[in-house]
Amino acid sequence: MEINEEKLNFDKDAIFLTRHYKQDYFTSPRHFHNEYEIAYIEQSEGKLYVGNNIVDFKAGNLFIFAPKLIHSFKNSKKNSEKGTAKATIVLFKKEFLGDSFFDRKEAMLLNKLLANSEAGIKIFKPSREVLKLMKKLSFNSGLKSILDLLTILDLLSKSEDYELLTARWVKKFYYKISDSLIKDIVSFVEENYADEDIFKRAVELSGMGTASFSRYFKNRTEKTFSQYLNEVRINNAQKMLINTNLDINEICSSCGYNSLSYFSRQFKQKNGISPHDFRNTYLKIHSF
Repeated sequence: MEINEEKLNFDKDAIFLTRHYKQDYFTSPRHFHNEYEIAYIEQSEGKLYVGNNIVDFKAGNLFIFAPKLIHSFKNSKKNSEKGTAKATIVLFKKEFLGDSFFDRKEAMLLNKLLANSEAGIKIFKPSREVLKLMKKLSFNSGLKSILDLLTILDLLSKSEDYELLTARWVKKFYYKISDSLIKDIVSFVEENYADEDIFKRAVELSGMGTASFSRYFKNRTEKTFSQYLNEVRINNAQKMLINTNLDINEICSSCGYNSLSYFSRQFKQKNGISPHDFRNTYLKIHSF
């Protein structure tokens, strides 16, 4: 499946771009762009391809995507019988706030929001104020429009009703902290996740004892080593299911699992469906 870069035509002085979609069904291919995106689904339901994951979307959901994050909303043509697909999209560049803005204490929550958006964020039910402001953005100009966009970002940064959509954010997020050791460990895991001795090798790399390493890793990543390793393995399994013709036994082994049943349980726990159904779902929603 081809992945397209979507190049947007910003006016030279524009801070952001808004788009309102009204279609029988969403037709956008898998794509990425160099701007942050806020996408509100006003009407329709289906599957969202984001990174290497597939998740459900429905009317009332709001999504936030970082630059370069591949995504595509899909619903089958038959779903158009239920009504028109409607969405409001806001795209903006981080630098519109200036180079030093995100170094300020006041921007801490917004910084976290944008860091999390590298995984893709799903906000289940955004506030009425957010939706009202998003609809107004197309009609405002000047300082008022900038203030409205900042208010939207501020409200979204305080939302607690959300989930992250992929595991890939962990490396990107923690690469921003000033701890070279955790950077080396995370890189080592992502390159050697299939190694059955990876925990032992990671401990050796750290130069710590086993207990000290486990505490250190949990403190830095807010996950146990096994939780993080499993996320990396499942993430790579998703990629293989989408991009290769390997059978599920081969993928299981390639990702470091010795038991197909255990692999299937872990995969279903994260995705809500089995590896077989995950592949079939992906093929189905990208077959038109």
